[in-house]
Amino acid sequence: MRKILFLVAIFAISGPAMAATKLASTDYVDGLTGEMVKTTTDQEVGGQKSFTTSPVVPTPPLPQSL
Repeated sequence: MRKILFLVAIFAISGPAMAATKLASTDYVDGLTGEMVKTTTDQEVGGQKSFTTSPVVPTPPLPQSL
């Protein structure tokens, strides 16, 4: 709560551009860091993959214009 009030005070005194810079340089207001969110690129999906096929139906010829 103290940090939020501090940021509001900076915004009121320094103007929007300065407050945005100060906000970007501090850690998140909830205390969590960005490092807690991790992604992985080599995830595997378990289970059996099955595919169904449709019968091949030829397209009728287009009418020819004269």
